[in-house]
Amino acid sequence: MFAGLDQDEPPPPEALAAYAQEVVPILREGIEEIGDLEPPRRGQQRVARILGAYATAIDIIEADPNRLATGEDPFKASDMLAKNYGLEDCASD
Repeated sequence: MFAGLDQDEPPPPEALAAYAQEVVPILREGIEEIGDLEPPRRGQQRVARILGAYATAIDIIEADPNRLATGEDPFKASDMLAKNYGLEDCASD
């Protein structure tokens, strides 16, 4: 993700902040575009929960970009919800 660093070397906080500043608007736009789609009637609540979980993960990154260097995946819960709903391609690594 960050050029010039050893595999186990964490990026400096300012690099994480710059990365978050670039990626957060892109992620928010993607979630918004997905939210604009009409979900299946039987899946509306589940889709809302999935999108809410992704929005929460994005909020976490925006609030504290340094969390990206902890090895903790802020998208773990949202990816699991999406996968359980059947969106394996979108929720895969």
